[in-house]
Amino acid sequence: ASAEQAAMVVPVQPAEGGQRGYVTVPVYFKAFDQPLAVRIDNPDAGVAGAKVLLVSRDKKVIASHGDGLERGRDASSLAVMARAPDRMSRVDGHRFEVQTELSLDGVPSVATIATIPGVDWGLALWRPQSVAYARYEDVQRLAYGLGAVAVALALLAAFASARSIAAPVLRLVDKAKVIASRRWSEVPAPEARGDEIGELSQAMSDMAKDLETSEEEIRRQTKLRADLGRFVSADLVDAMVRGEHDLRLGGERRPISVLFADVVAFTPMAEQLPPETVVKLLNELFSVLTELVFQHEGMVDKFVGDCVRAVWGAPVPGEDHARRALACAEDMMSFLEAGRDQWRDRYGVELRLAIGVNSGEAIVGNIGPDKRMEYTVGGDVVNVAARLESLAAPNQVLVAEGARALVGDEFELRRLGKKRLTGREKETEVYELTS
Repeated sequence: ASAEQAAMVVPVQPAEGGQRGYVTVPVYFKAFDQPLAVRIDNPDAGVAGAKVLLVSRDKKVIASHGDGLERGRDASSLAVMARAPDRMSRVDGHRFEVQTELSLDGVPSVATIATIPGVDWGLALWRPQSVAYARYEDVQRLAYGLGAVAVALALLAAFASARSIAAPVLRLVDKAKVIASRRWSEVPAPEARGDEIGELSQAMSDMAKDLETSEEEIRRQTKLRADLGRFVSADLVDAMVRGEHDLRLGGERRPISVLFADVVAFTPMAEQLPPETVVKLLNELFSVLTELVFQHEGMVDKFVGDCVRAVWGAPVPGEDHARRALACAEDMMSFLEAGRDQWRDRYGVELRLAIGVNSGEAIVGNIGPDKRMEYTVGGDVVNVAARLESLAAPNQVLVAEGARALVGDEFELRRLGKKRLTGREKETEVYELTS
């Protein structure tokens, strides 16, 4: 507080369910001078010549008329305040009021000292006895009237400021609720203000945009993980989502290894089993074969009927792609051998695979029309692997020269000689994986 102004704290009651708040507004004491002067100097009021003093709780002058006291001066030593309490506030829970006779500057006078209802301020009004007793009741009404005017002015100023501050704050609360419920399209525009509330509103709008963008990215990554998880291992999916391995648009030449694994005599087997049993059997078989491909860091390119096509060297390059493909073929055969009796007991059939493996350069990437584009591989190396799978006997793995040249003596490969494959004029050197 200062001689010219002080701060007033006004409670603000929000709508039902909200939290109570407080608004601090400035009160300018100079605003009280005019109503004091108007009421005292008004001839019709019948109090001409009276002197009035408005003081704060600690008896600092807020406003005065007729005595020339400076605003902010300590009035506790004045004779007119001799009967007032130490602090102008309620005494034992009741409003303080006293009328007294005293001599002021040698003139017998009558004074009224009282606390103002609603605020801890005091009002002192005094006149010579000669005129005071004639209009005592008028003076008392005047005292209360002046107090009411002072409080009304203060409250009007407080509520005006409270409304101007509380309204945008409540709008910010509503905005926060919309953001919390993730209704991004309903988030209000920022407040067009140049103060702190405007800055807070802009920050909340920016935060909502960031959260919406983050949610879209999470949805994109979740869909990408779900799509890729059907074809590659979880570790490889994580690397692709982090951007460590790029799924290029269009095709590029790259050395790869391709494996085709087909269920031998599937059609006769399907004819003797109910369709639901056939689907269940294939799902179980493909689940195991897919997991074996993942363990050897390969990609399941696609399922074609009862055949699985797996690729190594794409989308992640690797110099040992041929070794991984042949190791996976060995594990597939080992799995069938270990589970032969179990498959027979459960489904009454004996599962056998024919596998073809080849290595060489192929076109890899997103291939196909815009609306049906998929990441796959294509080229002669793929066709040769498919022809070897068709040529293979039950539980046999045939390997082309391209793969054998890359693995050397690491695997037991028996040379079968040159074979003429369907659709190819040139003969192909074929080997059998015997390990």
